[in-house]
Amino acid sequence: MCSSYKYLGVTYEIPDRNDVAYKLSETGKERFSQLCTPLQLCVEELLHYIDVSIIEGYRSPEDQQKAYDSGHSKAKPGQSPHNYYPSFAVDIYPYPTPTVLKNGKKVIDDNSKEWDKMAAIMNMVSLQKGIDLKWGGLFKNLVDKPHFEIANYKDFLVGPTIE
Repeated sequence: MCSSYKYLGVTYEIPDRNDVAYKLSETGKERFSQLCTPLQLCVEELLHYIDVSIIEGYRSPEDQQKAYDSGHSKAKPGQSPHNYYPSFAVDIYPYPTPTVLKNGKKVIDDNSKEWDKMAAIMNMVSLQKGIDLKWGGLFKNLVDKPHFEIANYKDFLVGPTIE
């Protein structure tokens, strides 16, 4: 059974909520433990609808610099919600990750509707939990479909921040 859910003007068929959640890998559990409580609540509920892999939670300043230098992030160290512990951002992939063949090589399919469906379900569960999330798939300068962050995360910061 499925139910319909409208997100960003598109109607998605959402699977019914499973009583038993999909399980995270050991690496996924470690990354899950790095998330702030509101993100944990959203991911826990998401796992009752679809299987996902947590790709990243907390990101060290060194890893943030690498992401910035490689063009995978517009944020310098200290400017990303990934740079706080617990993390105010999570990167997740639908599982199995959608792929396509490009030049004979299997690569992640950035255009798969699975990303949008995952975002729609994440939107639905975050609204149910009363948590305001931003989806990286809607970013203007660097579309980042795996990325979800607490929309107002800077309101939760105490003390000086690196800008």
